[in-house]
Amino acid sequence: MLRYRSLIIAACAATALTACGGGGGHTSTPSVPGSSTGSAGGTQNGTMSLTFGTQAGATSVARKPLFVSPNATSAVVNINNGTPKTFDVSATSALCQTASNVRTCTIPLTAPIGQDAIGVALMATVAGSATMLGQGSNSVTVVAGTNFNLTVGINAVVAGTNSISFSTGSTLSLTYGTAATVTATPIFADPANTPITGSGNVPNFLTPVTITSSDPHLTIAPASLTTPGQTFTITYDGSAAVASTVTLTVKSGAATLATAMAQLPGLLVTRYNLANINSPGTVFPEQIVVGPDGNIWWTEEVTNRIGRISPGAPAVAAPNPAITYFPNTAGGTATGLAVGCDGNLWYSNSGLVITRMTPTGGVPSTGPQHITVSAPGGQVGRLAADSNGNVWYLNSGVGFSQVAYVDCTTFVTNTFGSTPTPNSLYEFAGLFLGADKAMWFTEDESAQKQIGRITTPANGVAGNYTEYPIANTGAATFPTDITAGSDGKMWFSVFGSVATTQFFANFVPGLTININEFPNVIDPNAFANLVTIFNGTDGNIWMAEGGGAVKITPANPTMPSVEFFTDNGQTSMVNCISGTTPDGKLWCSAYGSASLGPPFINTTDAILTWTPR
Repeated sequence: MLRYRSLIIAACAATALTACGGGGGHTSTPSVPGSSTGSAGGTQNGTMSLTFGTQAGATSVARKPLFVSPNATSAVVNINNGTPKTFDVSATSALCQTASNVRTCTIPLTAPIGQDAIGVALMATVAGSATMLGQGSNSVTVVAGTNFNLTVGINAVVAGTNSISFSTGSTLSLTYGTAATVTATPIFADPANTPITGSGNVPNFLTPVTITSSDPHLTIAPASLTTPGQTFTITYDGSAAVASTVTLTVKSGAATLATAMAQLPGLLVTRYNLANINSPGTVFPEQIVVGPDGNIWWTEEVTNRIGRISPGAPAVAAPNPAITYFPNTAGGTATGLAVGCDGNLWYSNSGLVITRMTPTGGVPSTGPQHITVSAPGGQVGRLAADSNGNVWYLNSGVGFSQVAYVDCTTFVTNTFGSTPTPNSLYEFAGLFLGADKAMWFTEDESAQKQIGRITTPANGVAGNYTEYPIANTGAATFPTDITAGSDGKMWFSVFGSVATTQFFANFVPGLTININEFPNVIDPNAFANLVTIFNGTDGNIWMAEGGGAVKITPANPTMPSVEFFTDNGQTSMVNCISGTTPDGKLWCSAYGSASLGPPFINTTDAILTWTPR
């Protein structure tokens, strides 16, 4: 269950409401319905009474609850839509008296004899300009020789929200997958930030207030609020396709009072944007790891550099000053990243070079800075350390593939593999250390899609490899990523060109294996491609794909996930940290994408992190 703060509450509270947009710029004199039917030339004196700071009950004349903002300093009155006249109704005005903190003002009027329509606009000085707080009108029968007294019900201008409470308590509480309806009680504010309170069965807002949700799985009813004291309901349909964040918009007429991002059932993700939101695909972050210094490190393909950020750093607009960058000093394009037994970071590039770098970005004091891979062809990609801290790498391309490692003490490159035979080593994707101390990898471009195993110095003679065909794969399916679960099994993901051909699988690592396949449990309407799989800090298996990630319980992998987040299909998860992190959160690198239209959103290349539940 996720508990999160009030939806819109603080968006405008305790601030000058003009900063919240809409509602604060009314300066017009009210147009009054009706016209004079009195005798020509005959007039009669009378008064209009206004009481500030109370919400009286409905009057016998207007049948409207009377809210009169105590921040009003002037009243603009017109009779029968004639020339308006302004009266001082401030606390120091000679027209007003204050007793027990209640201000009463008596405005002198002269009106034609007969039936008259009288309107009033209450004004305040807010942010240096005259701002209308409320408006009302009423009709009165003026009789010659008899002074009249008129009370006008004021319809308040809504300019923001002051507070909100829920039937579930101080915060809105919803559970993923469980339909629910929550009642919300709002208190709105006028342009002077005065709470509009009271109740009544007739309109008391000058313009009705609407609250809308950007996600169809969360609905608001009624469609509009017209009077103080009204409640509305928030109904969640329990659908798995709901986004993790929803924009709620509060409007009064065409004026937007406030917008807020509400966290719905799902996971709250922190996004460290690596580029301008309008420039997806300008960075391409690749492999991501926990560095020997406890920071999060990653490589960037397009910008050709290595990034570092400390867990808990603020997420602000790019360029984020909390991110430190180091250049790729070896040329080529930075891709793979791992930590060796020497306590340094090792990164690869699109050439045939692996580079060592200290956690401060310097050159190691011993050993080579750049290690050249001697084998021909291909390009060095994904890196992973074995149980001895040796750094293994995938060197693959069309016509040549290789699994190899660099001894982290002697820096000798040990290469294995050759020009592939049919159905043999071809082009690789994932690489990870298994519980059997062998390195496991996926072959996503072999004629028959396969899982590969290669021995390491810790479990035998390094370099002996075995391949295992994956059932139910073909030309349109590709094993993409592989990881070691906390349950001792290896888990891998298989991408398919359509949702029905995507699946994930597990097996117990060893010289012989038995692969168990499971259908993709992620809603294909909310996500795109099953790409990345990793072991979470919570001991569960997580699958990340185009648009977000879901949790899979190892003991019951066919059960629909109850934890997820989504970026509306617009983020492609590239690589995620598998296992322990300093802050216990999950960390992934992700490509952004331009919006494809509603309900999709623009996202940028980013480092994503969230807390598993």
